[in-house]
Amino acid sequence: NGVIEYVNPMACRTTGYSRKELIGNSPKMLKLGEEPQDEYDSIWEMVSGGKEWKGLFHNRRKTGEWYWESAMITPIVDEKNNITQILTIKEDITERKRTEENLILSEQRFRQVVEHSQTVIWELDKDGKYIYVNQVCESVYGYSPEEMIGKMYFYDLATEENRYEIKEKGLWN
Repeated sequence: NGVIEYVNPMACRTTGYSRKELIGNSPKMLKLGEEPQDEYDSIWEMVSGGKEWKGLFHNRRKTGEWYWESAMITPIVDEKNNITQILTIKEDITERKRTEENLILSEQRFRQVVEHSQTVIWELDKDGKYIYVNQVCESVYGYSPEEMIGKMYFYDLATEENRYEIKEKGLWN
């Protein structure tokens, strides 16, 4: 009938609504997020058509606080393949999203620092092959990042004597 029949305690903690407020009401009361109505209509059409839907919602708790949730909405069918209920499983992923956003910002800052540095900066894989070099390497060593990354080893820039010592004496690996 399109009403909420059951909620677990986590649903109440996540949304801020009590069991009494949720049970017997339409899930529409939880549409407090950024998604437009046509997106909800599309999800309902998919699920009522017998298909599972997975995705993210950016919603508001009863208090107005924003949160992110990962959701899976799937129809439950009887032996005649008639939909009898719809099961929704949601997980509050607000902290994960916050961590991802902070990681992206941190990487952007790091990249800006590295790319604008006048110091040679590189990163090597476990075998000593360049997996990152900044643009300064070209003015210092004469090789562009494209010529070095994935194609050269750090000892390729060493003198012949140092290269022999590095390879033969096992100073790398």
